[in-house]
Amino acid sequence: MRVSLELVSRLVRDENSQDLIEYGLLAATIGVVGVALFPRILTAIENLFQTSGVQVNDLWTPPAP
Repeated sequence: MRVSLELVSRLVRDENSQDLIEYGLLAATIGVVGVALFPRILTAIENLFQTSGVQVNDLWTPPAP
């Protein structure tokens, strides 16, 4: 237990780990924004296909077995 507490305290004091934390926060922010915008992106794609008259099923049909 003492070893892990020492490791955490060294990581907090060490400025090199600051970059890692910043990249982690950036990745988390991008992920949250992506999940939040996903329904809007799907709606936009659906509207694009509806206005173009192309059916999604007509774009690709699976090969016969």
